[in-house]
Amino acid sequence: MSEQQVSNKLVKSFYFLEDFIASTSMMIVLVFVLTATVLRYIFSKSIIGLEELTVVIALYCYFIGASCSSREDMQIKVNIIDEFMDNSKYDYVFFLVRTSLSIIINLIFFYVSVIYGKFVLEKNLNLSPLGFSKIVVVASIIIGFLLISLHETVRMIKYINSRWGKNKQNSLQSSEKGKK
Repeated sequence: MSEQQVSNKLVKSFYFLEDFIASTSMMIVLVFVLTATVLRYIFSKSIIGLEELTVVIALYCYFIGASCSSREDMQIKVNIIDEFMDNSKYDYVFFLVRTSLSIIINLIFFYVSVIYGKFVLEKNLNLSPLGFSKIVVVASIIIGFLLISLHETVRMIKYINSRWGKNKQNSLQSSEKGKK
């Protein structure tokens, strides 16, 4: 197997894992919320810490899901500039600016969440009543912003490579026409 095939397989495996974690955590949240609701309103009982556990799992669902939508370029966008600018010459520049800003902002949030995670570890903050370290919650934020930044960077590199490849191909075709 070539290096390209191995890397493609690893990337697809990583994407599958990302999708699996997002969808599984969503299902778990659904089951936990349904269980808590039935226990509370039908049996007048509750499981201590179930709400907190649900919130922790939901955070992983949200942040991993956000990275999946970023990977597929399915996130919510405001594309006012795209509507006004109908010239493909400027699309390239706007894509680069927009994606660069997105990467920078996500990396800033990643950095801030890492600093907060360091603070949580130093103070040994816990979630009550389960006693989990609060770093479990902060880790979802760190992972989410890191993955979103990674997916945005990969999309930007792919876009640049595709545009560069088209320009290179067009220039080769032009030079061949000029020789004839």
